[in-house]
Amino acid sequence: MNDFLTGRYTMDEEFDALVAKGKKSEKEVEGMKQLANEIQYAIVTRKLRPGKFSYHIVEMNEADK
Repeated sequence: MNDFLTGRYTMDEEFDALVAKGKKSEKEVEGMKQLANEIQYAIVTRKLRPGKFSYHIVEMNEADK
Protein backbone atom coordinates (compact mmCIF):
# COMPACT_ATOMS: atom_id res chain seq x y z
CA MET A 1 0.00 0.00 0.00
CA ASN A 2 2.76 2.46 0.87
CA ASP A 3 4.44 1.88 -2.50
CA PHE A 4 1.18 2.71 -4.28
CA LEU A 5 0.72 5.86 -2.20
CA THR A 6 4.22 7.06 -3.06
CA GLY A 7 3.99 6.18 -6.77
CA ARG A 8 6.55 3.36 -6.74
CA TYR A 9 3.92 0.69 -7.51
CA THR A 10 1.13 0.62 -10.10
CA MET A 11 -1.79 -1.75 -10.54
CA ASP A 12 -1.03 -2.48 -14.20
CA GLU A 13 0.25 -6.03 -13.67
CA GLU A 14 -2.79 -7.03 -11.59
CA PHE A 15 -5.16 -5.62 -14.19
CA ASP A 16 -3.27 -7.35 -17.02
CA ALA A 17 -3.61 -10.62 -15.10
CA LEU A 18 -7.40 -10.20 -15.13
CA VAL A 19 -7.31 -10.04 -18.92
CA ALA A 20 -4.99 -13.05 -19.12
CA LYS A 21 -7.38 -15.07 -16.93
CA GLY A 22 -10.34 -14.00 -19.06
CA LYS A 23 -12.09 -12.26 -16.17
CA LYS A 24 -12.12 -8.81 -17.77
CA SER A 25 -11.92 -7.47 -21.30
CA GLU A 26 -9.05 -5.30 -22.50
CA LYS A 27 -11.43 -2.34 -22.71
CA GLU A 28 -12.60 -2.80 -19.11
CA VAL A 29 -9.03 -3.06 -17.88
CA GLU A 30 -7.95 0.09 -19.73
CA GLY A 31 -10.64 2.01 -17.85
CA MET A 32 -9.55 0.47 -14.55
CA LYS A 33 -5.91 1.34 -15.25
CA GLN A 34 -6.81 4.92 -16.09
CA LEU A 35 -8.83 5.33 -12.90
CA ALA A 36 -6.08 3.81 -10.73
CA ASN A 37 -3.46 6.04 -12.36
CA GLU A 38 -5.60 9.15 -11.85
CA ILE A 39 -6.15 8.29 -8.19
CA GLN A 40 -2.45 7.62 -7.70
CA TYR A 41 -1.53 10.88 -9.45
CA ALA A 42 -3.87 12.84 -7.16
CA ILE A 43 -2.42 11.17 -4.07
CA VAL A 44 1.19 11.81 -5.10
CA THR A 45 0.79 15.37 -6.39
CA ARG A 46 -1.31 16.52 -3.44
CA LYS A 47 0.89 14.63 -0.97
CA LEU A 48 -2.14 12.95 0.58
CA ARG A 49 -1.59 10.46 3.38
CA PRO A 50 -3.91 8.05 5.21
CA GLY A 51 -5.53 9.43 8.32
CA LYS A 52 -7.70 8.35 11.20
CA PHE A 53 -11.35 9.17 11.37
CA SER A 54 -13.64 8.82 14.31
CA TYR A 55 -17.38 8.91 14.26
CA HIS A 56 -19.38 10.10 17.21
CA ILE A 57 -22.95 9.11 17.78
CA VAL A 58 -24.95 11.90 19.30
CA GLU A 59 -28.12 10.99 21.10
CA MET A 60 -31.07 13.22 20.33
CA ASN A 61 -33.49 14.35 22.99
CA GLU A 62 -37.18 13.98 22.37
CA ALA A 63 -37.40 17.77 21.93
CA ASP A 64 -34.77 17.67 19.16
CA LYS A 65 -36.67 15.16 17.03
